[in-house]
Order: sequence, then C-alpha cells, then structure tokens
Amino acid sequence: MAQAGYNPDHVILPQINMALLMEFNRYMPVFLRYIVKSARDGKSLRTVLHEVKFNDILVLDMGFT
Repeated sequence: MAQAGYNPDHVILPQINMALLMEFNRYMPVFLRYIVKSARDGKSLRTVLHEVKFNDILVLDMGFT
C-alpha cells in the first residue's frame, strides 16, 4: 500500500495516506479509509466527503492550506 510521497525535508519515503473522520460531540472516529493518491489532493478529500454525505463544519490540518 505504501507509495513514495513528499515530506518537508524533501526525502522520498514510502507513505500511507488515511482519511479519518471524527464525530464532533463525542470525539469518536466514525470513518477510516485508505487514500490511494496524495492526501494533499483536493479530489481525494471531495471523494471522501461525498462518500459519507458530509455537509457540516470541516477542520483540516496544515497539509491542506
């Protein structure tokens, strides 16, 4: 599953990208999925959000800025 990916030190390392969605009120994981392409790919994010029929507040880490 691991594919070569980018990191801040410009070292090519095998990476596995995952999407994890948490339930806001109870802080419980409700969705976990392996992402084939780079996690920075906006299309991957849209696919995951469409898959879970998401229509609420979205909080992302710095990798999506």
